[in-house]
Amino acid sequence: MRVEPYLFFNGRCEEAVEFYKKALGAEVLMLMRFKESPEPPPPGTIPPGSENKIMHVSLRVGETTVMASDG
Repeated sequence: MRVEPYLFFNGRCEEAVEFYKKALGAEVLMLMRFKESPEPPPPGTIPPGSENKIMHVSLRVGETTVMASDG
């Protein structure tokens, strides 16, 4: 059985991704920012200035996939 964790970072996801890349050799498989969402979020759900925060990222660490978000 595979476990694929989904981690939430309160606005520091990009920093965590960079750490995992450096410390664990993680590979970014996919990264989407809130401003790149195919469906815009309802008004008022994203704080002003959060457009560049990470909505979803998928990382490969060895044979494990780890997903994360600022949300």
